Amino acid sequence: MTNQTYTIFLDNKKIGTTNFEYVDVSMGVVFGKISFTENYFGYNFIKDYCNKNNIEYTDYQEERMISTMHIPNLSITNIKEVEIIGFGSYVEGMDSEGFKITIIGIDFSYYQQEFPQHIKQ
Repeated sequence: MTNQTYTIFLDNKKIGTTNFEYVDVSMGVVFGKISFTENYFGYNFIKDYCNKNNIEYTDYQEERMISTMHIPNLSITNIKEVEIIGFGSYVEGMDSEGFKITIIGIDFSYYQQEFPQHIKQ
């Protein structure tokens, strides 16, 4: 598990943080719980954003659960303000249980540099 906190931006506006607690090293994937900066970020906000920006998603309105496809204007930076680059960044979750952010396809050499604690595990 990492102690480093990563900052999440949407359209260059800080919306939250994550610690990337979970990984799949072989696939170059990191994901973690999102701590939103404001309590209005959640199901409705994500769904509205996706609709306005033509981003595909799957949702279950009754449960207020959503899973997005890649969100191009979603970026995540480390403490040195370097963006973590992969093939795509996604958000999924539900209002009652919280949301997580996933980055897939991170280059392995960068992955080793940025997430050495996960490689060791």
